[in-house]
Amino acid sequence: MTNTPNAENPFRRRNVSIPIVLYAKLAAQAKNKNRTISEYVRQLIQTGLNKEGDITEEIRKLAYRFFVDRNYLHGYDFNDWLKAERIIKKG
Repeated sequence: MTNTPNAENPFRRRNVSIPIVLYAKLAAQAKNKNRTISEYVRQLIQTGLNKEGDITEEIRKLAYRFFVDRNYLHGYDFNDWLKAERIIKKG
């Protein structure tokens, strides 16, 4: 699939190819929010990073709590992380 030959396309400058359908959808959504496509994509990326960062912070705190509850016994950090991740993502 091809990209539209538009200088507004933020993906062309980074040599990233996206399907024309996706580009059209992003363009329509950006237009609805009165933003350029570049601004809209940056906002989507930042929002996604913030959400993932919040989840990561919650997992980190819970895993640390498991570590403290185990009287600071080392060697279980990976298991603590996976257990905390399951609990946080399960909701």
